[in-house]
Amino acid sequence: MSKVAIVTGGTREIGYSVTKHLLDLGYTVYIFGTIDRTEEELQSVKHADFNYMRVDVLVNYAGITRDKKINFMIDKAWKYVIEINLNGTFWTVKQANKYMMKNKGGAIVNISSVLSHKTVVGQINYSSSKAEVEALTRSSVLELAKNNIRVNSISPGYIDTNMLSSLEKIHDIIESIPLNRLGDVQDVSDFVCFLLSDKAKYITGQNFIIDGGLSL
Repeated sequence: MSKVAIVTGGTREIGYSVTKHLLDLGYTVYIFGTIDRTEEELQSVKHADFNYMRVDVLVNYAGITRDKKINFMIDKAWKYVIEINLNGTFWTVKQANKYMMKNKGGAIVNISSVLSHKTVVGQINYSSSKAEVEALTRSSVLELAKNNIRVNSISPGYIDTNMLSSLEKIHDIIESIPLNRLGDVQDVSDFVCFLLSDKAKYITGQNFIIDGGLSL
C-alpha cells in the first residue's frame, strides 16, 4: 500500500513541485487548492482515510497576500489573510493529525516565509500570519511527538514564481540576495521532501530558512 500525502496549494508553484516529487516517490497525493474552510468543511480530509486508511504526510503551502500599509489596511483584508494562512493551517494540521495517530507516526511541513523574519512595508498581515505559522509549528511539537509525528516549517525567500515576476523592482531584489539569484521552486520542494522522509526522522520543531542569505 502506497503512502498517502496531503498537499494544500498543491496545484501551483512550490506546492506543485512538492506534489510531483511525492508522486515520483510513490505517494498517493491528495491536493487541496485552498484552506479557507471551517473545521467541519475540512472533513474532506477523511477521503484519504476512507480509501487508504492512512495519512502519512501533510504539506501546508496554500496562502495568500492582501498588501496594504497599516493606515489603509481594512478589516476584511486583515482577517482574510489570517484566516487562510494561519487558521487554515491549524485546521488541516488538526484533521491530518487524527489519521496520523492511527498509523503511529507521520510528518508535517508548514510553509512560512522569510518575511516573518525580514519585513517589508505593506505586508504586515502576511508577515504576521507567517510568523504565527512558525509559532504554531513549534507549539504543536510536544503534543504530536508523543505519537511519533514530526512537524517542521520552512521559510522560503524570494522564489522565481509567476507572482514574483510581476514585481517592478525584481532587479533590486536579486541584488539584495547574497547568492545573487532568485530561488527555484525545487530548492524548496527538495528540502520539503527531505523533511518528510526518514532521513529527517530526528528533526522536529524547527524552522528552516531557504533564502540565499537574504535574511542575514
